[in-house]
Amino acid sequence: MTLDEEREGLFLELERYQKLWAVLEDLETILWGIKGFNEALEKSRLD
Repeated sequence: MTLDEEREGLFLELERYQKLWAVLEDLETILWGIKGFNEALEKSRLD
């Protein structure tokens, strides 16, 4: 494997990890939204 091929492979792997990180951040946002919704729903039930 040449240095250029290895470099290209590393760039592809980095790109894959960046996409995965973006998905994980989106999931975190969704989960925090669900948590907030559930807390608001529970609070409204207590009122």
